[in-house]
Amino acid sequence: MALEMRIINQSSNKLIRKAFIYIDGQQKTTNIKQLASGEECRIEIPTTEKDVAKDIVFSYLNTDSAIIITKIGEVTNLIQKARLSITDITLEGTIRYSIE
Repeated sequence: MALEMRIINQSSNKLIRKAFIYIDGQQKTTNIKQLASGEECRIEIPTTEKDVAKDIVFSYLNTDSAIIITKIGEVTNLIQKARLSITDITLEGTIRYSIE
């Protein structure tokens, strides 16, 4: 059982900063690879019954080395699929996205 995420870089810039996805309360984070414009990847995060109703969190470092942590969803099922589309990466390192 897992949360399967498809991550797509739709911005015109390469994702060069470290970015992670994790489920709140889990000890492990899953690294998002550095995606070129138009590139995509899939990640799987194992889930258990304890993860249901927990937050799905997106975290990254901006150009000031500040850690940005954002809730992007919630685990609703032990088997779940989601899509994270990176829509813009600013010069300051801010990542704009949409989630489905």
